[in-house]
Amino acid sequence: EDRENILRARATGKAVLTSPFKLLESNHLGVVLTFPVYRSSLAAEATVEDRIEATVG
Repeated sequence: EDRENILRARATGKAVLTSPFKLLESNHLGVVLTFPVYRSSLAAEATVEDRIEATVG
């Protein structure tokens, strides 16, 4: 699920949440929010391929 979320965030330019999961040693639930970081030169109307090439994190 982690890799899938990373790739989806990179391709769409939008943040992606994991499904809730139980935190270790706790009765609380947690989620992981993944969002892409691109070079500042990425155009607003970028294609998926443009986003993939411009990904820095």
